Amino acid sequence: MSLAVVEELATGRSFDIDLPDVFKIDWITVQQPTIIPASLLIQDLGPGERDVLSLALEAQDPVVILDDGLARRVAVKPTAFL
Repeated sequence: MSLAVVEELATGRSFDIDLPDVFKIDWITVQQPTIIPASLLIQDLGPGERDVLSLALEAQDPVVILDDGLARRVAVKPTAFL
């Protein structure tokens, strides 16, 4: 999980939305992508979606959970956006 997603969750909790504190979940690792492909920067993606997709491109056999329609379309056909 990227730091941008951690920040989005913290923002939601500040509005009393029941969201997890990922630092209390031992199987979640917070990390930043090493590279963000330029094509993801020109998409209308939020920082969390952009970072998650970048991390997925760096990983072997990634499992990605997305709640954003555009991010899902990019994830299904990533080579069309790279």
